[in-house]
Amino acid sequence: MSNLVFVGKALIESEIKVATVAIEGGVIREVSAGTTRREGPVVTLADNQILLPSAVDMLAAARDWAEAHRDTVETATRAALAGGITVLCDQPNTVPRINTAQLVERRVGTFAQQSYVDFGIQSHPPHEDVSLAPKLREAGAFGLTFFQWDLLPWNTPFDLDRTKERMGRYAAAGLQGMAFVEELAMRETALEDEAEKNAAVFAMPAEISPARTAEGQERSVAVRRAVCALPPDLRQVVVMKEFEELTFQEISDALELPLSTVKSRLYTALRQLQMRLQKFGERIG
Repeated sequence: MSNLVFVGKALIESEIKVATVAIEGGVIREVSAGTTRREGPVVTLADNQILLPSAVDMLAAARDWAEAHRDTVETATRAALAGGITVLCDQPNTVPRINTAQLVERRVGTFAQQSYVDFGIQSHPPHEDVSLAPKLREAGAFGLTFFQWDLLPWNTPFDLDRTKERMGRYAAAGLQGMAFVEELAMRETALEDEAEKNAAVFAMPAEISPARTAEGQERSVAVRRAVCALPPDLRQVVVMKEFEELTFQEISDALELPLSTVKSRLYTALRQLQMRLQKFGERIG
């Protein structure tokens, strides 16, 4: 489509108007009200036709790598085009999960060969190794998709939350983030009170007397700090199991790790937490 002129009803600024739309080199060059003469082939719309702006689908999932029976790049992009979507952004919810420069390049190649529309590729974040972000961008990823297990628990204290810093480093590499959070996490509660309660449940015995309230609050802060001080691979499993309440199998699937590895990491993490909190107990004992 090098040079083309559309004449007829079009949706412009939320109103349907008779307009002339001139296209040059595949790019809309001019939109003018009414019917005006332009050079080039003219497409006159019928009375029951309306020219609409194209749309962008920011959350698509072509699962052809492992689940072609559900969707493929071809079927997803052909359906998008039929619905007026001319840009489709694929999320990394694939098998294997896209989280390396090599997989990004492979995904770009798959779309380049099979897609019927323009496309964008998103990557799963490279977890704690933020230095990989520029390589993902160079490989063709335009952004990152964060699932709930990639983020700290919603009740993490602000002084321990490094999400803003992490996102800033991704953005500096040219990657834009998209976060998907479970609806159950969006609760109508006072966050600080709820955070203290949840942390206390994780760290404190069932019978709490009023005389131990101050100690309990101090202990809950110690627990959160101890969790955040764990090595990234251990902390991730603890957060997913103890805070997100995922099963071992769900964690195994999400991280693409053997079930035995997930259990081993959790055991190691809890042992380290026990030792850290034992020192805390000796200090206040």
